[in-house]
Amino acid sequence: MNYFFIDVVGYYLTPVGSASTGTFILFMVFAIFAEAVVMLLFKLNRFGKCLLDSSIVNIASLVVGFMIFESRLVRGEGRNGDLSLPSWLTLFAITAIVEGLLLMLLNRKLPRARIWLASIVMNLVSYLALYIDLSI
Repeated sequence: MNYFFIDVVGYYLTPVGSASTGTFILFMVFAIFAEAVVMLLFKLNRFGKCLLDSSIVNIASLVVGFMIFESRLVRGEGRNGDLSLPSWLTLFAITAIVEGLLLMLLNRKLPRARIWLASIVMNLVSYLALYIDLSI
């Protein structure tokens, strides 16, 4: 498959209108749902609010991904635009930070440590799912 991550790397995933656009959308829906479940497990909110928060933070990190790739801060390397390990780690960090900051704004009454831990775990789940998908 020729796509990468759903949030920060969303812009890099697939050209609009290609056959992979459907796969991108399905993976985006999966990521939003999976991250909402992680938020629920961390008891950030009820499921409906977790789903809304997950949608908001994923769309925001997708926008950040557009800006990153348009500015050429992170580039694909090798055939099919594969990302190097440092690029993956950079994108993971950016995703976790963007989503963590937004979750803090959306859930001001919750402990910050719980929000940051949830942000890291939910992005680990998404990146792990993506890794498995790309390895198949």
